[in-house]
Amino acid sequence: MLRMVYYIISGLLLFLAQPPTSLGPLAFVALIPLVFAATKAQTYRSAALGGFLTGAAFFLPALFWLTTVTYIGWVALALYCALYIAAFAALARFTSNVLALAAGWVFLEFVRGVVAFTGFPWLLLSHSQYAFTAFTQVLDIIGGYGLGGVIVALNILLWKGAVSRRPRPLLVAGAVFAAVCFYGVVRMQTITLKRSLHVGLVQASVPQEMKQALESDTYDPLGVLTRYLDATIKMPRDRKIDLLVWPETVVLSPYTLNVDPSILRETAAKEARFAQESLARLAQANGSYFLIGSTSFLPAEYGYVSDPQIALKIPEGNWGRRYNSAYLLDPNGRYLDRYDKIHLVPFGEYIPLRTIFPFLVAFVPFDASLNAGERQTIFRMNIGGQTSKFGVLICYEDTDSELARRLRRDGADFLVNISNDAWFGLSELDQHFVTARFRAVENRTGVIRSGNNGLSGLIDPLGRAEIVLDKDEIRSGTGDLWVSDANSIYTQVGDLPEVAVSGMILLVEFARRKKRSN
Repeated sequence: MLRMVYYIISGLLLFLAQPPTSLGPLAFVALIPLVFAATKAQTYRSAALGGFLTGAAFFLPALFWLTTVTYIGWVALALYCALYIAAFAALARFTSNVLALAAGWVFLEFVRGVVAFTGFPWLLLSHSQYAFTAFTQVLDIIGGYGLGGVIVALNILLWKGAVSRRPRPLLVAGAVFAAVCFYGVVRMQTITLKRSLHVGLVQASVPQEMKQALESDTYDPLGVLTRYLDATIKMPRDRKIDLLVWPETVVLSPYTLNVDPSILRETAAKEARFAQESLARLAQANGSYFLIGSTSFLPAEYGYVSDPQIALKIPEGNWGRRYNSAYLLDPNGRYLDRYDKIHLVPFGEYIPLRTIFPFLVAFVPFDASLNAGERQTIFRMNIGGQTSKFGVLICYEDTDSELARRLRRDGADFLVNISNDAWFGLSELDQHFVTARFRAVENRTGVIRSGNNGLSGLIDPLGRAEIVLDKDEIRSGTGDLWVSDANSIYTQVGDLPEVAVSGMILLVEFARRKKRSN
């Protein structure tokens, strides 16, 4: 029974280390009670059960914001994530080798974050250190999964030092910690930041009820659009804005941004003309480029459809597709390019295996599934004779380190994350904002984040954030984006090398233990 208490203590420490409580130093000791109890477990089964208890004590409170949408989904997701900590506890029962345990954690988090069910890279262990700027700079080499492995290694070394009462593990832990911080301090001094754009952010905190149900009485696309138009008009203009950014899905059906109103049916033409002309006037009034979150009903490959003959050749089925998109208008209000969200959220934007398990429809908060985009888009702007390029990550996509890495590798000078977290109230916002900060450090790039109900702000290539608009504020604001020409090892190679090394370390450890037992 006492061992169960140790497992629960580990889970609670992991929870407290993460946002919103953000007691980051606890992460360096949070796994010690779990590892201690697992090594004393009589069987692998009991160790795994204890690890599962740790995971439940961590993920159930940390993911509680999901209850605003679904209680069943909250419990199911939290317990699913707990399985990975159960596997880690079984590994701790198998070996106390520092490298093997760190490698096991890296491997398990990578599977959870990337491989299984399109990935759920939320609440990574390394996220607990987002405010420890010197410590997180090593992200530009090893990424979030690798930094989690470092934290695990420090936990094990501290545990070994406490148990053995020998100084060597503690000295090694101190050396590793000092090396990571030393790298961070030196790296911060070598990166030259430069002021890039003056950015305008708009946050109208539209309740999700106005957006989510196409045929209900609460669905109010005009109300959503009007709130954002009004908030933008009231934006403080301390100086010229280079890029104006609206959050995810502000322009909803029946408003259309990618088809000329003159070739639409009468009712649809009226709605499209109102939306397109309203947005064009805002771009012209500010003399700025304008990025807008919107729904779309044609694949991005068609661009802006203005030729009736081309419209007639579009297959009928393509008109009925739905995409979660980002549109860029030039300072004259003309369509430039578009990006459709690639990494859709299972049970949030589409239903996996819908034809096999049709009953799953009853557990999702939307009316129809979205289609995934097929290409990443590098948007281009010409400001003051200079070309500025950026990529967009829509909502949950900023948790996908591979998407961000490819955008930076392919030439993006900075990244923009547009999001709508109004599904979950305010409790999830801190956790989500952390992921954007990690993408900035990993790729040494500036990040703009625009959320419907927060947090909206600007992040520099060192991961330092300026919150322009706080939680649930209904207003607009401006700020300066800082970028860097610095290169990053992580941008070039990503996570696969360290995951491969982690896999080899585990194989060697299993072989070594088997040989010893024989």
